[in-house]
Amino acid sequence: DVKDKTTKLKSQLQELVSIYSLDNTLCVLGFNSQDEYVVYNSIAKTLTQILDVDACHIYLTKEFTKGLNIEDKILGLVGSSIEFDEDIEFDKSSLENNKLLLDVEDLHVEGDGTFDEVEDLLRVNMHITGTMICPCAITNEPLSVDLDSDYDECFAFHDTNDLDVHVVKNDVIELIPVIFQLINLDVPMHVVKEGIAKYPSGDGWRILSEDEYQKAKRSSIDPRLAKLREFKAED
Repeated sequence: DVKDKTTKLKSQLQELVSIYSLDNTLCVLGFNSQDEYVVYNSIAKTLTQILDVDACHIYLTKEFTKGLNIEDKILGLVGSSIEFDEDIEFDKSSLENNKLLLDVEDLHVEGDGTFDEVEDLLRVNMHITGTMICPCAITNEPLSVDLDSDYDECFAFHDTNDLDVHVVKNDVIELIPVIFQLINLDVPMHVVKEGIAKYPSGDGWRILSEDEYQKAKRSSIDPRLAKLREFKAED
């Protein structure tokens, strides 16, 4: 019931405090660099699961943030966890002029984000799965291509010249446009249906298979050498 759940939650939180409080382990360790503060990200993730919330952010007062550049801030963000696990869809109109990608089906994105206080960046890890619908390079019929990739992206809350970093506007991170861009980078340039029995043809043209092309190439004669066929050696 609710009472038992509350009691269990309090017990878990007390255990975390006893292990990770400033008066115990973390204070004794004496962190001096951002990398050493990663443990707070783990704590934030644990709290997120215990409290069943979307995200958890851990702040420390300036005296306990040695090695972090928090400038004139009273509090410094030392740990953060943002997790997501969603099915998403794209507006079909965004694919109207895309010649290599006709559609994306069963698109699913899961991942997490960690804030880097030193560089003022949000680092997001994503695993994207789904099915890309691409046109066959020969028949132009739609083909299914599996999508299963991992991505690491960075978002900055300030202007930067780093082309690998996405600049956040109005303090709102828009993941959908980034995901769309990543998928487009993974679209194959050339997809061919297996076992094509009949290649397209028309008035005065037809598409050759690789075997047909190589056979025709071997049997053809360079027009510049065609006259040599008429030449006969005299005794």
